Amino acid sequence: MDIESWDSVFVRARRRDVHPVLRDPVTYGQWWPGVGSEPAKGGARLILSPPRLGARALLRRQPIDVRIVKDRTNLGIDLHYRGALEGAAEWFYLDEPTGITVHYLLRARVPDRGWRRTLADHRAVVRAALHELKDRFEGDRTPGAEPDAQLLDDQRAAIAEFEAGVEAWARRQAAEQAEG
Repeated sequence: MDIESWDSVFVRARRRDVHPVLRDPVTYGQWWPGVGSEPAKGGARLILSPPRLGARALLRRQPIDVRIVKDRTNLGIDLHYRGALEGAAEWFYLDEPTGITVHYLLRARVPDRGWRRTLADHRAVVRAALHELKDRFEGDRTPGAEPDAQLLDDQRAAIAEFEAGVEAWARRQAAEQAEG
């Protein structure tokens, strides 16, 4: 069964602060609730344990071998999954006026039998990760408080860089049209 899933959370933080936390799957077990991690050939082995009461959690564990396919510095990470889920996942970040939204996108194949539970368990563990990221970066911040000045400066610089790129592209297009 092919499945797709998407979860996200808003975090009052900078991309350059969040990205290093997500760029090394071997360290996921150090901060991600319900996940154990260890080095594996070409990446990491993750053991995802969905939040459940009693022994049922042990029955639904999802071992997944993970390797990074593409590290798009400060934009996101593309992952390849093999194991309980076969396919790809992606962490990516979108700027917001006072922080970033961290997104997790999953595209995978799972056994036809029990696919709903597998997907629900996986999403529960992913949501725990997203909330842990939020708590990690906002733990001492008062809800509704303004983001730090550094975050706003970074965003202004990113906007200026983007606008300069758009203007450069427009100039190149105009020059090509004038020549042609």
